[in-house]
Amino acid sequence: MPAFEFLTDQRLPAISDRPVYFAHTISNIGNVADRYQICVSAVDAQVSEWRVYADTDLDGRPDPGQILLSSDDGSACLPNLTNSIDPSETWGLVIEVIANGAAGSVLLSAIELEATSSDDNTLNQTVVDSVEFIEGPLIEVLKSMPVRVGGSPSGPYTVRLAYRNVSNFTASSVVLEDILPTTFFDGQGQPQTGGFEYVPGSGRWSQTGNTALTDDDDGVEGGGTEPASYCAYDGTAANVDCQDRVRFELATLPPGGEGYIEFAVQVVGGISTGGRILNIAGYYYNNEDNTVVYAQSGSGPVGGAITPFDTNVVPFQIKSSATAPSVVVNDSSTDINIGVDDSLDSGNRVEIAAAGQGAVIRFTNYIWNTGDGVDTFDLNVDRALNRVGASLANPFPDNAIVRVLQADGATPLLDTSNSGRVDTGPIPLPNFDTGACSGRFVTSADNTRCGLPVVVEVELPADAVGGPYELTLAATSNVDTTVTNAVSNILLSVVPATVDITNNLPLSAGSAPGAGVGPEPTAVTTISLIPGNTGTFTLYVNNTGDRQDQYQLAASNTNFAAGTLYPGWLVSFYRDGGAGDCTSLSNAIDVTDIIPAGSAQLVCAHVQTAANAEVDVYDLYFRASSLLSAAQDIKLDAVEILGAPDISFSPDQFNQVVPGSSVSYTHQIKNTGTVPLSSIQLTATPQAEDDNGWAVLVYEDDGNGVWGPEDETIPLGGVLGTDNGDEILLPGESITVHVRVFAPASAVLGDINVKTITLTTTVGTDTLERSVTDSTSTSQGNTLILKEQALDSNCDGVPDGPLACTGDSCFSTSVFPVHPGQCVLYRLTARNQSAEPVFNVLINDRTQAYTTYFQTALNCSSPSGSCNADVTTPNDGGVGDIQADIGVLQAGEQAILIFGLRVR
Repeated sequence: MPAFEFLTDQRLPAISDRPVYFAHTISNIGNVADRYQICVSAVDAQVSEWRVYADTDLDGRPDPGQILLSSDDGSACLPNLTNSIDPSETWGLVIEVIANGAAGSVLLSAIELEATSSDDNTLNQTVVDSVEFIEGPLIEVLKSMPVRVGGSPSGPYTVRLAYRNVSNFTASSVVLEDILPTTFFDGQGQPQTGGFEYVPGSGRWSQTGNTALTDDDDGVEGGGTEPASYCAYDGTAANVDCQDRVRFELATLPPGGEGYIEFAVQVVGGISTGGRILNIAGYYYNNEDNTVVYAQSGSGPVGGAITPFDTNVVPFQIKSSATAPSVVVNDSSTDINIGVDDSLDSGNRVEIAAAGQGAVIRFTNYIWNTGDGVDTFDLNVDRALNRVGASLANPFPDNAIVRVLQADGATPLLDTSNSGRVDTGPIPLPNFDTGACSGRFVTSADNTRCGLPVVVEVELPADAVGGPYELTLAATSNVDTTVTNAVSNILLSVVPATVDITNNLPLSAGSAPGAGVGPEPTAVTTISLIPGNTGTFTLYVNNTGDRQDQYQLAASNTNFAAGTLYPGWLVSFYRDGGAGDCTSLSNAIDVTDIIPAGSAQLVCAHVQTAANAEVDVYDLYFRASSLLSAAQDIKLDAVEILGAPDISFSPDQFNQVVPGSSVSYTHQIKNTGTVPLSSIQLTATPQAEDDNGWAVLVYEDDGNGVWGPEDETIPLGGVLGTDNGDEILLPGESITVHVRVFAPASAVLGDINVKTITLTTTVGTDTLERSVTDSTSTSQGNTLILKEQALDSNCDGVPDGPLACTGDSCFSTSVFPVHPGQCVLYRLTARNQSAEPVFNVLINDRTQAYTTYFQTALNCSSPSGSCNADVTTPNDGGVGDIQADIGVLQAGEQAILIFGLRVR
């Protein structure tokens, strides 16, 4: 809708037949651009000449050489419409009038101008200019404001009152005063409360340069040839004219003298867009001897009531958005003077020295509104071009993720202007009263501008390397999209992501074993285990990178082949069970949790050694490798396999004895471990006093393998002397012991007595205990049972060991090693050593732990021939009792049972 305002009627002093100048403005107060027809609609007969000039800078003076229309043209209207005037814009013109009249007379309506809208020719307005003829000095005062559009509140804005003496007479007591408006006109032309406020301390005079004039009513300012006084809104001034206005008084102004005063105003808040503040200053003056005053109320003696002459009107249009948009994007939270020129680096580079692979980095940029009003700025991240539009030499990788966020580094910016790009939202000017910008804005050091900090966040890819990398952030005005400014965001270097495995302590605790890049040349931590046992390494996986990460766990017996371990070994990773030292374990893991940058996770590496591991030190390498990058660390630890103590004591035996006589049993003791054994004690129970007179003695063999008087008796709980006599049984060594059981004469035929012989030895804190039993039955006869064993390594039923032997010669009572899958053959010989027949002879045995019955080896023979059919056994591969029913053995006869067991 078109609308405009043509300002304003004026009444100015003039000397007859001398030019006088009337300044006028046309302001577009509608919401569409418009052009205007300007016509001189009436001219008084006393006007001899007139000319219409352009006033493009709105300083109230004619633009040189810009005559638009004159009384000589023969036309009353400008030949062309004005240029197009946008909403809230103002166009100025000045009319020069030469009229004649008697001094003291007034020529009302000397000339009239009419303006008509081209968009709606029913809209027209007229201004009327009048002349007051004087005889004496002629002073001209013009009012101007360089900026005539702004927001509410906004400012400060400069007001200039320019004065000059265009006559040949000296003027004295020249007074300029400006009562700042406290009302404005809204979009409907209705007056409303609100206008300008004076900025204290802002007064300046052309004679004194940048020296501030004092607002107080304190007398002469400046000195020199034109002493003057200045006061402004001094509520305690004796001169009441100093209390409610800006007042400047010049003592004298000679012919041709000129100058100006300036001061600043602030637009108060609460004025809506479209409002207009109309400001007119006034002036009056005296003749040289101060006897006559010149004012709009007429010339007269000094001392009477005065109505000052009016200056031209300067309209100030309220517009929330800027009319002269400008923006600076830089790296400063206070300085708006750097980063203005995009071709220069000063203030235009935001640098981060280094970041890790996969890190999230944040650049803080400041968007400064350096225009004259509120503006919103679209933000564009350019990953290809620099600030001046050239190709970036080092753009960020394509798979880097870029976001533009609010100052908190978390909240995304939005597209508030529906332009298709994220933007700043409206950035205002500072509050005049406080000089500060509120809320999310920062304030420039000179308190003239508001800026918005924004964060450009870049998430680096995990494989990013090298550097530098850069991108450009440009801010573009929503008021004028040609107004833009940019800043460069540069990462100088990408630091490879890192991880560090340590023992027992995290890096944060200080002095953590294994700190630094691995693997180490020697093991950091060594634990000692015996074959087949387990142990745990306490590991900390330390994220030494710049971002959170997660790590794959692995172990190796070399550097590095994940999962490759020594035969029979197993390594598993667990969470700690709660004590924080891996003394107990929770659930198994093969990947760590997500570990924040600078933090660590406790991991328990559980090691199972092989049962047949030999004595040695075994290296173990542990590795943590990032799931996001190539970062990894390897740490060397070790396991020392100690000798495993073990001992065998065999076999259990059965025999017969006549009451009142004795029987002997032979047993083998062998060190089957890998460490020497000492202080091997033997105890036989029960003793005679606890066993109805059945006595027992234990002897250490003298070396011939058969009990004899030379064998040394071992006392109850005594220690074996061993072959070397040093009471130490070395690995692989064996020794024979004999047990003699004495049956009391009172023993009842058919009784069975069981003696248990127990062996104990201690290695460190471990105690080994083994036992055999010797079972003796009473009989009129005397049948001896001898149990022997041989190795059948290929399980074909034929003895082939343990040493170099063949067939039946392999059977002995010696202990020998057997491996899983091999077989052991047992030969039990029952001999009747009495002078009478023995009836119902049975040979009994059974399968042992970790063995199964081996049918192929079965062979039973007696004096009557094969007794295989009389043998009861488990199924082949089964477990259970084995019994051969021999029947009768005559004096001196024997029966033999051979059977086999397969070792699992």
